[in-house]
Amino acid sequence: MPGRLVVEEVEALAMQRAVLFVQEIGLSEVVFEGDSSIFIAALYEDRENLSPLGHIVEDIKDLTSSFQFCQWSHTKRVNNEATHLLDFSAIHLDSYRVSLEEILDPIVSVVLRDISVS
Repeated sequence: MPGRLVVEEVEALAMQRAVLFVQEIGLSEVVFEGDSSIFIAALYEDRENLSPLGHIVEDIKDLTSSFQFCQWSHTKRVNNEATHLLDFSAIHLDSYRVSLEEILDPIVSVVLRDISVS
């Protein structure tokens, strides 16, 4: 189906948006998690990324260069359920302007469950 994003593109765009959000709220020391080990490794590479998603990787590197501390961490998909629920919620929003409570309320129970299992 033309125009549909593949999983890797969604992961990359979600990370890019997360970085922009962190900038918008004024954080400067951050740890980002993702479940694509290939994408996380690409963010650590010093050389320019020429892959099909390279422009997003390079944009993320540029955006995070002003942070005082920025770390990328790989997490297994099974341990990342809250993030996937948040991604799913964001994909199905009717507009860009929503309250955090509107998005976070359904995810709180998943996060609490993850904390209790950890």
